[in-house]
Amino acid sequence: MKKVLTIFCLLMLSVAVAQNVPGSNLTPEVVKNKFKQEYPDAKLKRWEVKGGLKKDYVAVFNQGGYAKRARYDMNGVPVLLHTFHNKTQVPASWSAQVIAAYPGFNVDWANEWKNFKNGNHFIEIRLSKPGLVLKAWVKPDGSIINNDNPNKEMKENGEGDNDGSGQ
Repeated sequence: MKKVLTIFCLLMLSVAVAQNVPGSNLTPEVVKNKFKQEYPDAKLKRWEVKGGLKKDYVAVFNQGGYAKRARYDMNGVPVLLHTFHNKTQVPASWSAQVIAAYPGFNVDWANEWKNFKNGNHFIEIRLSKPGLVLKAWVKPDGSIINNDNPNKEMKENGEGDNDGSGQ
């Protein structure tokens, strides 16, 4: 009986610790529920609050081996999804045209951006070779985006200031 009670106490303690995600107390239930519905198998690391009077909430999590950030408005409506891809996770379909356009460069990582408000979807690829670093932006089909930096419109209140760590 003592073993059963000990196991039960340890189980309850592990459940309590698992639910203690930083920022959860600041995030509305409607937002947390939407996140759980969309990403049931995600390992949530923390919640962040962005913005002033009209707040957005960002779930920082891992799913399927990828570091991700999902942004929601205060009503639980998805705003933005950011997925970090390390160099082994970057699909060749994204990087082939960029590598052809910049011979001698290697892919270091990629950030995938999906904006649910305006429908934009693009990938930021970081390339380097000794002494040089550059970023290129491509569409999901791998075609290079020729304009300045589509990431400008995705950066809301600091979102997207990423050094490639995915965090």
